[in-house]
Amino acid sequence: MNGTSSILLAVIAALYALPTLADNAVKSAGPTTLMEAITMGTPMTNFRLRYENVDQDGKLDESNAWTMRSLIGWQTKPFHNISVAAQLINVAQFNHDFYDGTNTTFGGVNPANKVNNPLVVDPDYTGINQFFVEWTGIANTKVRLGRQSVKLDNVRFIGNVEYRQVMQVFDGIAVENKSIQNVELYAAHFEALRRITSEYFSAGDVDIAHATWKFSPTENLTAYGYFQDMAKNGFT
Repeated sequence: MNGTSSILLAVIAALYALPTLADNAVKSAGPTTLMEAITMGTPMTNFRLRYENVDQDGKLDESNAWTMRSLIGWQTKPFHNISVAAQLINVAQFNHDFYDGTNTTFGGVNPANKVNNPLVVDPDYTGINQFFVEWTGIANTKVRLGRQSVKLDNVRFIGNVEYRQVMQVFDGIAVENKSIQNVELYAAHFEALRRITSEYFSAGDVDIAHATWKFSPTENLTAYGYFQDMAKNGFT
């Protein structure tokens, strides 16, 4: 192949690459209109069918729970450093052969006493799972306001308990910062939460201060303070 042919092929390859380069440039630049921010967003949707069997000492019957959790939602791309996320949740029970914490009895003229069944905390529920506004106007910083899922560390103390069908979610404001290399800072103030029982707990506050230093690829050091001030009868 002579030099002229090589140059020609290089020019043709570059021309074919231009649309891809342009598309990548648009994507990296982010949306320029509100509609683009919506259409370029991220789905927050999944469906989980579950069967759970519990045979517990001291209970007359076993629990056999068939449930389906449906999460349907969307988070927009940041537009002028602001994105919005909304997610609905529905937990449907396909049978009533278990005690979910709310169905003490079920059905008919002679209702069955579900308290005799072991507890499977997956009640029927439909509601707003997450709904928040997120601001990213400061580099390496994210501010989130509204109802949100929170998972810190191994979720031993602060988490969304997502292994149950109704997730625990928090109402309030949270700030996350990663400006310092290998350091993650998180602070939050929550004024209410919805628990896995679907009950809404609104009497009191939860304040969080959390810092993690990743000093090696496999090791980290974490300091935290979790401050809870909630009345025992705060459910609504």
